[in-house]
Amino acid sequence: METAKRILIVDDEKRIRNTLSNILNLKNYETITAENGMEAVKHISSKSIDVVLLDFVLPEQNGLQIMEDIHKINRIVPIIIMTAYGSVPNAVEAIKKGAYDFVEKPLDADKILVTIKNAIDKHTLSRENEILRQNILEHYKMVGDSIGMRKVSYQIKHLAPRDTTVLITGESGTGKELVARSLHSMSLRVGKPFVKVNCAAIPNDLIESELFGHKRVAFTGAHQDQMGKF
Repeated sequence: METAKRILIVDDEKRIRNTLSNILNLKNYETITAENGMEAVKHISSKSIDVVLLDFVLPEQNGLQIMEDIHKINRIVPIIIMTAYGSVPNAVEAIKKGAYDFVEKPLDADKILVTIKNAIDKHTLSRENEILRQNILEHYKMVGDSIGMRKVSYQIKHLAPRDTTVLITGESGTGKELVARSLHSMSLRVGKPFVKVNCAAIPNDLIESELFGHKRVAFTGAHQDQMGKF
């Protein structure tokens, strides 16, 4: 049996917290409530939360500040901002800074339920992607404790955070791709795709198109647009 999804409701008005809890409980969601940012952060730190419903205007802290605190602890949990009509521009700003979506007050139950469902679907996909990424990293993990391996590991850690180009050389089978993947996993681009291209297998007259893409009819045989690796 699937575990009920857990929703954290953050609002300083008890009536709103209770009303939302009742609506969500009827739809088989588990709810936890908080009346301020400090309580919300405590729940995020100690419990598994699937979605956060966050009021934008709260005592002591606004929604943006609380959202930042939450994402420091859980960077993938979707946060839905609840906002009055007059603060819609603030809600839009929150989305630019990482909120999933916003709903206007007075709250519409049907809209909230649809938004929560969509957010949960996104959260589930994000968690699956994170697990897949970790599995891939584990699969390509470099092992060994020789002097040479320790030297390579040191170079990787030294170079990975830098915004620079790295040329990896070595005989076939020595692990050049493992080094490349290790560099990527420690770099600032770790959340971006790792794109592997075997340039030696691509004809000279097609390498530019393969790397940079082309538009339909750009040359003979180009029947449709193609995205390049870059």
